[in-house]
Amino acid sequence: MMFIYGVFIIAFFGLFANWKNQDITIANLEVLFFKNWFFNLNLIFILVLRVYSNMKQKQSKSFFGAFTPNMIVLHVSIIIGAFLMFFVVKNYPAFFHPNNLLGSVIIISPFLILKVLSQYFFKLNK
Repeated sequence: MMFIYGVFIIAFFGLFANWKNQDITIANLEVLFFKNWFFNLNLIFILVLRVYSNMKQKQSKSFFGAFTPNMIVLHVSIIIGAFLMFFVVKNYPAFFHPNNLLGSVIIISPFLILKVLSQYFFKLNK
């Protein structure tokens, strides 16, 4: 399931958000086709870490039905990031141009903020 999310995020945010910046588009396509070795090594590291942690720990609990807190953060941040991309970044091309990567920072910021808040909130409840 996370593979599908990964392809969606790379295609949606990586390609559409930076379409006019050829260098970033090529780098995102390399990631999408597993030609970026830094990404591949990180993916292998995460896979090994997940397998190891699943062998040592019990399965994670589901909250809110079948959704985990990480899934909720992912879904909400994709929606907010898409709104920011289409209604803020794309509407001000003079400010968010291909040489200025601030648009990418604005698009990814909901994920980072929600992730930190969810980690903080669920640590307090444990």
